[in-house]
Amino acid sequence: MTIQHNLVLPVGRRTSPCMGLLMWLTTLLATAALPGQHAWPIWMSSQVPDSGIPEPARVWRSHLAVAGAAVYAFWGVEDPANPTLWSRSLDYGRTWSPMAPFRPGTVPVSGAFTRLIANGTDVLVHWVEGSATGSRSLLAVSSDRGTSWTVRPGPLSTEPNHLFDDGGTILWSSGPWLFSSTDRGASWQGPRPIGGPGTQLAQVQSVRLHFAGGVLQAAWDELVGSATQAFYSRSTDLGVTWLPTARALAAASSWSQLADFLVTPTATILAWSDASGYYVDRSFDAGLSWLPAPSAVATLPAGEFPIFVSDGENVLAVWQEPPIPGPYRVRCVRSPDHGRTWTAPPIDMFSLSLSGRYIGISGLHSENGWVAVTVRHLNRSWLPQSLEYYRLVTRDGGVTWSGAGGAIEAECQGVPFLASNGTYLGGIWQNELPLPYINGYGNCLFDWFAGARPLGGGAAGTGGSTPALTIDKIPTYGFDSELQLRGGLPGAAAILSFGTLRSPIAVLGGQLRIDPVVNLFVTLDGPTGAMPGGVDHSFRVHFGVPADFCWQAFVLDPGASGGVAMSEGIEVRVY
Repeated sequence: MTIQHNLVLPVGRRTSPCMGLLMWLTTLLATAALPGQHAWPIWMSSQVPDSGIPEPARVWRSHLAVAGAAVYAFWGVEDPANPTLWSRSLDYGRTWSPMAPFRPGTVPVSGAFTRLIANGTDVLVHWVEGSATGSRSLLAVSSDRGTSWTVRPGPLSTEPNHLFDDGGTILWSSGPWLFSSTDRGASWQGPRPIGGPGTQLAQVQSVRLHFAGGVLQAAWDELVGSATQAFYSRSTDLGVTWLPTARALAAASSWSQLADFLVTPTATILAWSDASGYYVDRSFDAGLSWLPAPSAVATLPAGEFPIFVSDGENVLAVWQEPPIPGPYRVRCVRSPDHGRTWTAPPIDMFSLSLSGRYIGISGLHSENGWVAVTVRHLNRSWLPQSLEYYRLVTRDGGVTWSGAGGAIEAECQGVPFLASNGTYLGGIWQNELPLPYINGYGNCLFDWFAGARPLGGGAAGTGGSTPALTIDKIPTYGFDSELQLRGGLPGAAAILSFGTLRSPIAVLGGQLRIDPVVNLFVTLDGPTGAMPGGVDHSFRVHFGVPADFCWQAFVLDPGASGGVAMSEGIEVRVY
């Protein structure tokens, strides 16, 4: 069962005839909430604890990785003895360990390290260490979320072009050569050439790789005579064998250049350009079969240089146009079917007519059904310089965009580095120092930008099952999101409670984590196969509703303590 509701304050809507049955629970919730009433929280950026940072706190080249509830932050600092600091959070960025030098074992870690990867409980850090006798490439690996580390050498002394960690299998590329390790870097196999024996390795110009689920997909350009030609191939044994013949992305008689290479949960998408424009091809089986003929992006104006991005089904080509004439504009064309067909005319996403110098598109981030584009503007051209960031979000494949009304951070240095686990989005960046802007340094800031993160406080019901409350996508103003309650007693009456975060109160074997504002009365579906009772609730957050709020579910269940099973509270922030 799916319920539709628009989140406006303070009105709720009854969606089930169980009001009388649940009135006592509503009274309980309202009474328990009184001691902790408070205003809606405001969206604030919280500074990572600054213990261990030399004064003034000049940090640079921030790195961020997210895996489940764990968030890892690394950055360089102006301290020759300890050039890299790090901190971690195991509760979705709410609290952080004290900043400390990152020195696993006795190895000094360069402040210019190049990779940070988190996957499950595994964390991998890469850096290149220089000395009077040369340089060496090192990996620090941890299988316990950074509690302990093992340092191992990489297969080469230089920085990799690509580095992947797929369930403990590490893949490393340098130019057209591949190295792999199945024991977390203790030993290496390779080098192996990309694409197999048909690749003209000496003529390879650029390489793009994707490695997940044991499937390695590669796209690259080769110099053929005086022109380039783009190719694709795939391997399922870490580059030992490849498809029998690499796929040429254009006729052999014409030049082609790889523009983008996207891999979504459902498709592999290749974009390239030649003398006549841009083309896209796509595969639904990881590169084994493709469209009968590539699709021309005919709606893309000539002379533009787009960035391609996909939300899993829609493909967008995004570009910026200089003010000749008029304001700076960010525009896109879209394909609703993985790049097979393209709509017209181009969509105006954002325009900016401000004093100072405009920089342009600084980043794209995509989730399933969700795309965010970050635009930055240099808002003054004298020292100290300052950057403003504008966020543009779409949930309908680029038809409409939300969030262009204001800057993310008014006093910002460097590009915010974003990382996500699929349900929430975090970012790390530098704010300018109180001293004049020097060499790109600033204060390190982290913020949980958007999404849902659990608060705890659940109470089990019949059979020991605790109702689980989740949100399917990162909520965005003006777009629908779906609240999903699972694991309750089939056919039971329940409340979906929407409100503000409060200090926990012990209630009926669980914790009340919410000051209710709207209570929605529902009846859970019966079991489907092995799935206990549940309900889906579609809601839309309109502008004017604060960006931070909470949900918690309460299910009448005679098998629960006090007759009520509770979900954990979930804290939600709108992007």
